[in-house]
Amino acid sequence: MTIIASDSFNRSDSSSAIGTADLGGTWTVPMPSPGNAAWGISSNKAYCVSPSTASFTTTAGVPKNIALLGSTAGEHTVQADLTLSATSPNVGVVAKFVDTSNFIFANLYNTTSQGVAVLICVAGTFSVISTSGVTVTKGATYQVKFTVGNPGWTLKIDGTLFDSGSLTGPQIAALAGTSYGGLYLGSGWFNGNPATPNDPGDSRFDNYQFSVPDPSGWSVGFLKF
Repeated sequence: MTIIASDSFNRSDSSSAIGTADLGGTWTVPMPSPGNAAWGISSNKAYCVSPSTASFTTTAGVPKNIALLGSTAGEHTVQADLTLSATSPNVGVVAKFVDTSNFIFANLYNTTSQGVAVLICVAGTFSVISTSGVTVTKGATYQVKFTVGNPGWTLKIDGTLFDSGSLTGPQIAALAGTSYGGLYLGSGWFNGNPATPNDPGDSRFDNYQFSVPDPSGWSVGFLKF
């Protein structure tokens, strides 16, 4: 394994930008409104600053706040420690982000329902690849590790394999070429109702890492791009 981007977020607080990482350059925020909230640092952890409360009724309509760091054209792993909102968490990691219409991410949520999901966006259309209604504890910290290759993917939570699978041909094509990894926070109010919110922005992110397999061999269960 070779680490090509990482961040401990151990620097001054900021409510306007995460800034320059320990390794890998400067964090970027790619999504259009309503998912374009600023990201920052508070007490040596990253967070999404004042995410949108825009109304949504579908997965596509959820304000998807994303911060990116690290890129490659091949198989890679994105991992981070997620301390969930005490009220209504919906956070995760983005494994491959090509552009605002083509990306894949995993999220943990406890809003109107709770569980873990893997979702992919292909040409602007969202599909759920994996979902499980497991218990997700508000305020708890989870290590999430998401590896995406060609065609295989694996999701580990706290070091234990949670799920795995394979991408389809069209999904592989949509995510081909250079892609980025990063952090995810889903915000907004379902059907415009403040009583049914997504994450209000009090979740926190720590110990981010973007890594690639060593070039000397094949990763088990994956094919190289």
